[in-house]
Parts: sequence; structure tokens; C-alpha cells
Amino acid sequence: MLTVTGKLPFGMKIGETTHQEFEIREPLVEDMVEAEKTVSPTDLHAFNLEMLARVTVRVGSFEGPFSVGMFRRLKRHDYNALVQGMMQADNLGKPVSSGEAAT
Repeated sequence: MLTVTGKLPFGMKIGETTHQEFEIREPLVEDMVEAEKTVSPTDLHAFNLEMLARVTVRVGSFEGPFSVGMFRRLKRHDYNALVQGMMQADNLGKPVSSGEAAT
């Protein structure tokens, strides 16, 4: 599965440790369907939190499970970094058109 790694500007505190590195996998349709069972996709931030809880592979050495509540406690810049990572992971799964070079 395709993944993206990045760094949280402030970090996510899990137990006594604040972790900054993260890894997010490519979102699947199944993730969206499960997230929609909990919140409406029109509630953008709540939907993104549901998606992040599903597609985050790890934060630092913590490999889950992740809950929405863990992401709710983040600073805005950390949330934005994770959402950007999720979008980058989603773009990794896009097919390459005949006019584009694969990377």
C-alpha cells in the first residue's frame, strides 16, 4: 500500500511522549464509506478526523489504533500537516496519464 511520511510541527502526545513523525496510507473507498457512517462528508473537519483515524499508519513509534479524539487534541498546524499528508497519499494512487511521466 502507498504511504506518505511527514512531520508534525508541534506533535501528538501519546502517553508521556510527544511524537512528530507520521505515516499515512492511501485512503480507500472503504475508509470513506466507514467515515460517512459516523459523520456527514459535508462536515469537512469532522469527516477528515474520521478519515485520519482510519488511514494513519503510525505517529512516531505508535502504530494505533487511532481514535478521532487523539486528532481532536492536535494544534491546527499539526491537523493541517496530516490532512496534507492524506491528500498526498491519495494523489499517489492516481493513475498516470499517457502524457505524464511516472514518479
